[in-house]
Amino acid sequence: MTDLQMIKSMHTFVVKKGLRFENDALVLGTAMVDAYCKCSDIETASLLFNRIKKPSTATWNAMISGYTLNHCVHQSMQLFLAMLVGDVPSDSITMVILFQSCGELGSLNLGRMIHGFCLSKGFSSHLTVNNAMIDMYMRCGCRRSSQLLFNLMPYKNVVSWNTMLYGYVKVNDFAMALKLFHEMQLENQQKPDYVTMIPVIQAYAANTVNHGGPMVHCLVLKLGLQSEILVANSLLDAYAKNGLIDRAWSLFDQMGWLRDQTSWNAMIAGCGMNGQGKKACELLLQMEENGYKPNSITFISLLSSCSHSGLIDEGCRYFNMMITQFKIQPSLEHWTCIIDMFGRAGRLEEAYLLIKNEIGFGSGGLYDCAAIWASLLSACRTNMNVDIGELASQHLLKLAPHNCGHYSLLSNLYAFGKRWDDAANMRRVFEDGRLMKKPGLSLVKV
Repeated sequence: MTDLQMIKSMHTFVVKKGLRFENDALVLGTAMVDAYCKCSDIETASLLFNRIKKPSTATWNAMISGYTLNHCVHQSMQLFLAMLVGDVPSDSITMVILFQSCGELGSLNLGRMIHGFCLSKGFSSHLTVNNAMIDMYMRCGCRRSSQLLFNLMPYKNVVSWNTMLYGYVKVNDFAMALKLFHEMQLENQQKPDYVTMIPVIQAYAANTVNHGGPMVHCLVLKLGLQSEILVANSLLDAYAKNGLIDRAWSLFDQMGWLRDQTSWNAMIAGCGMNGQGKKACELLLQMEENGYKPNSITFISLLSSCSHSGLIDEGCRYFNMMITQFKIQPSLEHWTCIIDMFGRAGRLEEAYLLIKNEIGFGSGGLYDCAAIWASLLSACRTNMNVDIGELASQHLLKLAPHNCGHYSLLSNLYAFGKRWDDAANMRRVFEDGRLMKKPGLSLVKV
């Protein structure tokens, strides 16, 4: 019996007993609204909410939170407006939920309006509200406001620091994340927890020059967080991305019973990154022997490993196994791996025919997917195949006309084929200002 079925059974029992969701039973009604929302039955939750005669602030909060939880953010904002019209008092929990909604929407203007409302009602002194506020500004891309609010907070808990760290890592500002973590250590007021270490490890993993993985691993051991599976998996991924595959293997072996499906997936992906495709294939068998069923992510990692190692036949076999044995329908990522695999092997004609004939993905099949054609065009550039590259670019210029990278790739391909006029035409879109090529960035410090 699923959780939703159990909730419906309890709801039926309450109705049969003739209980009305008011006075003392209002708490029960609020709990049931919250339960339906958490089981993604937002329609029943809304119907139940509307039948409660005098919902409390907690009941309103449960329904607003339910809309946000189920990605119905506009409805959560509309419900808050109804709450204001009905003169229902809001509290700090309401504000936290609303900031989550603004972050989900990515609406900075709406977030600032809620910020102003908080100031007028005196909620800005609440630590949980401040944490939600800096998270909202980070998710809306306003790092400056988030950092300013963080600096002005009279008291910060570990959640405050974690929110800022995750925010900087999410926008790939790894240098700022590491700087902030060092400040956290210097202040020595809040001890890092396992949630802290995940973005810190990710930041070190991106900083491939300094090989910070071993250093942060020592800190994890010092803090006694080595048994936290999320931390261990993050370390495993960091070692693999930094090319320290032997350390990744050592950590994977040490994890033993602690491993979960993510651990196996990360190790399979790590093998692929470091040219150990055959070991990745062996890991799939060991994974099944240890009682873990491969999922969609497992096969993305495995197909990518086969692609990077030139294991075309094995990749095709695992792709078929995924569909027939494990009943996993291929996603865009799976198809991209297959196209990339054929492209790296120079089998561009087969890749082109596969895209042209396959109609199983999406409404228009692979034929109308820009990412697939981009993968093929990139392979044509690597293999200097002008003919198929031109076919791929024709589709790309229709599907993604504003992507400057496609024009650059095709221009380089034309130049290789000594078709100088065509190459110049492709470059002209940058010269006349129709498209602006983004400048390159580097993480390397000189």
